[in-house]
Amino acid sequence: MAIGRQPRLAVLTASVFLLAAACSTAPSPSGNSTSFPSQSAAATPLPIGSGAPSASQVPQGADGLPTQIGGQPVYRLSDKAEWQNLDDSFLLAAVPGIYYGSCPIGAARAAATPATSAETDLLGLGAACYGAWLSETANSNTNELMVAPKSPSLNLFITWGGHAAVLRVHTHDPEAAQCSAARRDRCEAAVVVEALVWPTVPSEVNGEHVYRSAELGSMEEAGTLTKLKPGFLLGGVVTVAPGVMAGACADYGPEAEQKLLATCRPQVWVDGALIAPDSNFDAVNGQIVVVRVHVNDALAAECPADVRTDCEQAIVVESVVWSFGPYSLATETPAVAFPTPVPVSTQ
Repeated sequence: MAIGRQPRLAVLTASVFLLAAACSTAPSPSGNSTSFPSQSAAATPLPIGSGAPSASQVPQGADGLPTQIGGQPVYRLSDKAEWQNLDDSFLLAAVPGIYYGSCPIGAARAAATPATSAETDLLGLGAACYGAWLSETANSNTNELMVAPKSPSLNLFITWGGHAAVLRVHTHDPEAAQCSAARRDRCEAAVVVEALVWPTVPSEVNGEHVYRSAELGSMEEAGTLTKLKPGFLLGGVVTVAPGVMAGACADYGPEAEQKLLATCRPQVWVDGALIAPDSNFDAVNGQIVVVRVHVNDALAAECPADVRTDCEQAIVVESVVWSFGPYSLATETPAVAFPTPVPVSTQ
């Protein structure tokens, strides 16, 4: 069995998430984490906003991020004095991330300070094992804020962790009226995420559907992932992290396993889906890509029996179909289709 094997698809499953949280003694950011929770069909992927102007139409600031989209200003976390009292939803540029806390400590705190359901939804009281936050930059510990747990699936905060994004958010959630008087001001100030607006990921290229990791995660759970025809498209942001295991690769399984399952090698994700090391892919951290991939690689037959299923489900990149670097003052206009927005559920 490979040592330190990582989940292939970064879609939430409560059991894995809570297990990781229980092993932690204090909350910590994971925007640059090299280990993501595995998938769950119950997780609701956050919808991607549609109609966002191409890069050439989006005014960008000195930080390389949009200053307005569709005529609406894009605030920064440091602009809190301007956005904290807005009545309607607004656009906020920030770096999503997740944190893990100690479940035993969180449970003790929750027991000591009982919370209403609204306070759990908006402040996370009674649900302190994990959560999401936003920061000003990927490597900064300033201007951070926790996100209301009632925001949609944490999928966004995992797959986009460490990469700046523009989110549609709101404060003064109607549920704040149900908070206790002592906590009502905090509930009113809680930031609820509605949707990801920028960067956008193509929904199709030349009429061909572009899969996202949430779709593949559901298919993996249903046992249908390996039934996909070779050469399907996967799109999303690229995340590159160094190998998490030390020592020679030969210590971590036979060659076929090393080529299909990331162990001691640098790890690459596309939209939270772990990419097999034996891929034709020059990964650039932060790029938005659409790649042609396959599962059921011929090498899987050479993997040990205890990891053969993992090897069969490994995602191997064949080629890059489309790429775009949003984190610069680029003027590229993607000639591809973007998704239609769908209603957002608040869990």
